[in-house]
Amino acid sequence: MTPATTVTVAAAAAAETEPRPYRSPWASALGWQVTLFMGTQSTVYFILITWLPSIEQSAGLSAATAGFHQLLLNTAGIVGSLLTAALIHRARDQRAIAAVIAVLVAAGLVAEFAIPSLSTLWVCVIGLGTGGTISLALSLFALRSGHHRQAAELSGMAQAVGYLMAAAGPVLIGALHDATRSWSAALIVILALLAAQLVVSVLASRDRQIG
Repeated sequence: MTPATTVTVAAAAAAETEPRPYRSPWASALGWQVTLFMGTQSTVYFILITWLPSIEQSAGLSAATAGFHQLLLNTAGIVGSLLTAALIHRARDQRAIAAVIAVLVAAGLVAEFAIPSLSTLWVCVIGLGTGGTISLALSLFALRSGHHRQAAELSGMAQAVGYLMAAAGPVLIGALHDATRSWSAALIVILALLAAQLVVSVLASRDRQIG
């Protein structure tokens, strides 16, 4: 190998290891869409696993039944997560998936209040939706990034902001219930969160990258 060839090979190797420039997700609208999707879906889930048993007991269900429904919620969540993971890469983008799973949670929650006699079915519907949302939210860290370091930064950003939002959710809903002595206001707040989730998740699920 000639000295010139050696220099060329060394330069190529250095270029491959040189960090490729990429945009910070903190300065990207798409990065914030992914982050707010993570935050809204986490907040809804934390509220449900904290307060759904109390909501069901206020509708006349026994503590044992409400506890069993919590098991069903999480079991259905596993199924929803696996189904969503299997579908994510089959489509050009994930907007349809994002819309369906948000609607599943909202429809199940409304039905839980309207027809509590079928609550066993409704918690399964809610679980399918919440399981699907976390699967999609985590997948978007890589799908919306063009660089592995960018994906790591987006993951850190989305989870830091998202779980801070989620931690406040159950506390605020509990305070709202104490103030109103009813779960109706809480339902309105959760549905508003789901509407926001629908908007940001559809935006975040478009076929594009931060750059």
